[in-house]
Amino acid sequence: MSRSSIAAVGVWSIFASIVTFVSVADIGFSQLLTREAGLAQKVESKEVYKDYIAAKRAYYIILIAFSLFFLTFKQYLLLLIGNSYSGSLTVAVLVLLTGSIAQLIAKLDAAILSAWHENVTVQVSTAIAPVFMYIISLIGAWFRMPIEGMALGTLMSGITTVTILRLRINKVNPDWHKLQTKILWINSLERLPSLFSRGWYLYSSSIALLIRGPLYRFIIASLLGLQAVAAFDIAMRLTQMAREVIASGFSVLYPTFNYYYRTNDHTRIIDLIRFSLFILLGGGTFIIGVLVVGGEQLLKLWLGLVPLGALDSIRWLGLWQIITIINVPFWYLLQAAHLEKVASTSIWVHTILIIALIPASQIIRLDLNILLIYWISSSVLTQLLIYFHVHTRLNAFICVFNSLRMIVFLAINLLFIFLCYEVLTIDKLFFFCAASLIYVSIIYSLLLTPFNYYLELCKLKPS
Repeated sequence: MSRSSIAAVGVWSIFASIVTFVSVADIGFSQLLTREAGLAQKVESKEVYKDYIAAKRAYYIILIAFSLFFLTFKQYLLLLIGNSYSGSLTVAVLVLLTGSIAQLIAKLDAAILSAWHENVTVQVSTAIAPVFMYIISLIGAWFRMPIEGMALGTLMSGITTVTILRLRINKVNPDWHKLQTKILWINSLERLPSLFSRGWYLYSSSIALLIRGPLYRFIIASLLGLQAVAAFDIAMRLTQMAREVIASGFSVLYPTFNYYYRTNDHTRIIDLIRFSLFILLGGGTFIIGVLVVGGEQLLKLWLGLVPLGALDSIRWLGLWQIITIINVPFWYLLQAAHLEKVASTSIWVHTILIIALIPASQIIRLDLNILLIYWISSSVLTQLLIYFHVHTRLNAFICVFNSLRMIVFLAINLLFIFLCYEVLTIDKLFFFCAASLIYVSIIYSLLLTPFNYYLELCKLKPS
């Protein structure tokens, strides 16, 4: 803003959305490759490699199509910007599109490495890539070319990620890119419909998750106004952050469950679910409990005030985050077991139930608390759908909790949640700290004995 203008920031925001828009072109391809490359033998590996090449070529086609569309209609598409920016916008858009596609291709390589349980490399590359983007973006901003800088930074970020991941693939499995010396384009095009159909439900669940939150915000805004949306958004961001501090690393369960499912190792699947729940519930409940109790102080520190409805929203959505954190291992198990249709259906059912609020609001008077209770209760129904199929089709739900250790663990968590909502204010700080210390000690003692065994469950390498 100091080097350009507020209008340039608006242009930057519009162009940044191009990356998000292009990312939707990952039609479940990367998730599909993660699952199918997990235990691929020699013959299967060739088929997975053909899928990999077909997906990559599909992205090339998308890049060409988007570029031609932009060049054809750029005079209309750039009308919104007008004279707000004087840089080379045409070149910037083409570079930005190329960089966005490069990032999609990087996701394919990351999917292969994740399937081989090389998650450290994937996480490191994910952490390094933005450094290149923002350094180049800052240089561009300094020289009054923020859009060109962002476009070039996006491209370099994608190229850097692809390079790091390819080097690791070649080291882990030097024969990967030698599986097929020549695959005709016509063969890849013929393979795309099959690839799309196999990845559709994986893609569908991602789309449902993408639209559910914005849709609910729009409904709240239309019914209660922007103040209620602000309260909901603040609470969702805070509680989601608290949840993701614990849950974000559990995508490793997807290829791991896939390995055990394909080897028909039911015992290890159950053990891994239990271990995951110990970490997820033990850590997630504690962090969200702290947020529920200290929410008022945090909001004052962060915003200088407590927005109307924000505290109630934090308490309701904190409870929702605790409920949903339980389904993390079961969600990945469904996808690993080729039951992604169930996972996708559960999210779409919740989305449809949210849409049902629009006609219901014409009959019933709704306030923010009622809307939040509805969000939780409708979500619980979709959770039950997940658990029902996990139990009936995989026999991997009730047996998870059929142990004294798990029963004690769940009881301790319920008691701690009750205490957090009973305290609700930081005025009883000593009481809450004492309860937290006891809670952490018990959880630690329950987890300590089998910890090394559980870690071995995750240390898988490709054969």
